[in-house]
Amino acid sequence: MSSVTASQGSLTVTAHPGDRAVLLAFDVDADHVKGLAGFSVRVTPQNGQPYWVKNRLGFTSALTSEKGLNDDGNKYIDTDQAPLQMFRWVHFPPTGAGTYRFDVTARYFDDPSTPTLKDGPSVSLQVELRDEEEASVSVGMTRGYVSSQAFIHQYGGNTELWPKNNPTPPLFDTAPYAQKYAFLGAHARELLFGFLDEARQEQADIDMFAYDFNEPDVVRALEQLARSGRTVRVYQDDASLHTGPHAAEPQVLELLKAAGAQTKTGHFKRFSHDKVLILKKGGKAVKVLAGSANFSLRGLYVQANSILVFDDPTVADLYEQAFEQAWTDPTGFPKSDIASKWFDQTLDGSPFSFSFAPHEDPPFSLRKVSDAIQGASSSVLFAVMEMSGSGEVMTTLKDIADDEKVLSLGTIESSGQLKLFRRGDDSSVVSFDYLRQHAPPPFDTEVDAGPGQHIHHKFVVCDFNGPDPVVFCGSSNLSAGGESSNGDNLLAIRDRTIATVYAVEAIRLFDHYNFRSNQTKATASNPMTLARDESWTAGYYDPKHIKCSERQTLIQVQVGPSEQERRETPSTGEEAAPVAKKVPSRVTPSTPPATKTPIAPPVRKATTKKAATKKAAARTTASRRSARTGTAKKATAKKAPSARPARKAATKSAAARKAASRPSARKRPAKKATAKKAPSTRSVRKATAKKAPSRSPVRKSLTRKKTEPASARRATKKVAAKRTTARRTKR
Repeated sequence: MSSVTASQGSLTVTAHPGDRAVLLAFDVDADHVKGLAGFSVRVTPQNGQPYWVKNRLGFTSALTSEKGLNDDGNKYIDTDQAPLQMFRWVHFPPTGAGTYRFDVTARYFDDPSTPTLKDGPSVSLQVELRDEEEASVSVGMTRGYVSSQAFIHQYGGNTELWPKNNPTPPLFDTAPYAQKYAFLGAHARELLFGFLDEARQEQADIDMFAYDFNEPDVVRALEQLARSGRTVRVYQDDASLHTGPHAAEPQVLELLKAAGAQTKTGHFKRFSHDKVLILKKGGKAVKVLAGSANFSLRGLYVQANSILVFDDPTVADLYEQAFEQAWTDPTGFPKSDIASKWFDQTLDGSPFSFSFAPHEDPPFSLRKVSDAIQGASSSVLFAVMEMSGSGEVMTTLKDIADDEKVLSLGTIESSGQLKLFRRGDDSSVVSFDYLRQHAPPPFDTEVDAGPGQHIHHKFVVCDFNGPDPVVFCGSSNLSAGGESSNGDNLLAIRDRTIATVYAVEAIRLFDHYNFRSNQTKATASNPMTLARDESWTAGYYDPKHIKCSERQTLIQVQVGPSEQERRETPSTGEEAAPVAKKVPSRVTPSTPPATKTPIAPPVRKATTKKAATKKAAARTTASRRSARTGTAKKATAKKAPSARPARKAATKSAAARKAASRPSARKRPAKKATAKKAPSTRSVRKATAKKAPSRSPVRKSLTRKKTEPASARRATKKVAAKRTTARRTKR
């Protein structure tokens, strides 16, 4: 799955594929904003009928804190009549994975007093949403019950997810809830039960780390596996919430033991917080399932969570080593080899790193995360359960808000309320008590997941659409106490597809809760409704405003050199506008919005812009590092010299180019040697022209020695100009 971009006239649209969802980013030239009414989006599924993306807001209907989403005929409205008045949108196609065509039109007011609309420029993009079944790594998200208003409309307000008379039974008939479970558990649930079904079909053994554990069908699958003679071992957390009189876990363990499974309970220094299944064949681990989702009703059907499946024996063996250490000697875990370092692997051509806690205090694992956040050049997106813990990551995540060059955006939940966090401030706070008491029916009966457990994610994404994307995820709460006291796993994934999936999840959670937060503040005199002029665009073109940073950052598609070589050309159909699949960077965060760089430059300029982008990235990195020269951060850099070698190299290259550009440097042999290591942009262009003469004949001709006769040089230029004109005409 690759991000795709298309431009037509003043309109540019980028589509970032997520987990069965698409983040659409819109942009319009600054001099074409006047009269902009918003964006209309029509979706055409493969072999399906087209439909309009729908809007919650309209020009005539009004939402307030007292007036529900369904009151007075206030329904969803097609975006050809109620365009989206924001520069991004996350769409969940109801048909799931597949190929989709998105037709996006900028709409303008023809008569604001009516209001009547007219079409502006339009673009088409074709986006492929795949489940990556053939890859070594699969990622799936739950929908999150309180994060899915579509659930209410699909099931008519019936919000019951388990029998009311006994809320935590280990086994009950799940048939009446099957459709709801499939809808709410979504792709994450499919990965989980696909994993268990494979174990049954392959007659495999299972080792399991469990924290919350009461999902009836998961219990049944393991029970059946144990009764069939397979080895099933469960290491269950024994905190008070899992051992008390109302806990389901003791009943679950008794059922499994009666079926022949082996069980142990423990908690390391505090919790056994992993949520892991390891599939074994012939005594060897071959596949592993991990992530943030507990094997529980709330973990799969209420909370926002993720599940990852690694179909790789080397990775599975790492998790098996952690399990064996916990099974045989949990007290010795912090000093064991499996807890001593990051373990690096390459999967599907991308670098992955794995860390297993608890570590000795202070935990080394958080250094990699905080370094990545500090080194981010464009964006830091996140969703974390709490931010009350201590340690480098929590401090750095708060500090990044002060960096105006980086888009920081995410959700942080703690103590029954949710902070919607943007650069520089907590933009708003959502109280789940309010949502239960004042949200429109049937939201007033939504399931209470308990404090800090509506958004159960623990992930941070840095530069998802930049040259070096990385996502940190797993079961770790990213706090120093957790990494030193809990059984946990933390992953660092430098894969663009996976980073984009998590980035889309971070933005969809923010946007959903931001909408509901705004509704709590809406009054009869100031309701939520669509604007009748372009006033809604305020901030999106102000370089000092967070909205401007959002607009500029999300429209980008920037890839590294190795990725650029292996990416496939996306198809857009006969009527689609040209798609720039290899765009180094449309606009940098520091570029004023009025200066718009074409998103789909001619091929002959791609190499030049790529070199310029690298040079700009090096300068940005150098300036960011010089700004962070505190004693503590200097010490951190010395302790972890390998955390960001690529950025150090970029900084050195920038320094070398600067030295080489001085007049005195060109006279000294030593400085000339330095200049060869870091050639100027013009030198790079010359070298590139020699390697690919067909892409830049004009530039190549200009590099010829001026010892040629003037007439010969003029003739050469004329030939080159004719070839260029011919190619453009052909295109």
